[in-house]
Amino acid sequence: WTFKPRADFTYHPGYDSRHALNLILDFNLGAGWHAGAVWFYNSGRPFTRQLGYYDKLYPSSENNIWFANLNFQPFLLLEEINQGRLPDYHRLDVSVSKNFELSFMKIYLDFSIINVYDRKNLFYFDRETGERINMLPFLPTATVKIEI
Repeated sequence: WTFKPRADFTYHPGYDSRHALNLILDFNLGAGWHAGAVWFYNSGRPFTRQLGYYDKLYPSSENNIWFANLNFQPFLLLEEINQGRLPDYHRLDVSVSKNFELSFMKIYLDFSIINVYDRKNLFYFDRETGERINMLPFLPTATVKIEI
């Protein structure tokens, strides 16, 4: 639990994560084969909620005292800093790798899957549209590394 005092209020900074748990399993299967899994969990972090918008007047010309050409643009209203909490975050990553040597080089092959159960973890809310933007979806990757 972290707090930051300001003049007349106290708020939670963005790094205030109440709970965090990482579980790591790694198996040496022999003959250069490895398998592993990592599970991440973090409780929701603080964020500043969006209350809405209002149309703010921006005069189109300094010389136009009668405001004949009115220019209204949306202006974002926010609640007090970091009074909201994002949802919990968790994901499971798995990997399988093989290492072997040929006459003059070492070869490393790796296959990984990020976010195995395809959880929709929140990354942020777009302030202009209100759209929810999620982190990485189910993402398989393959890597080949050669050392000469």
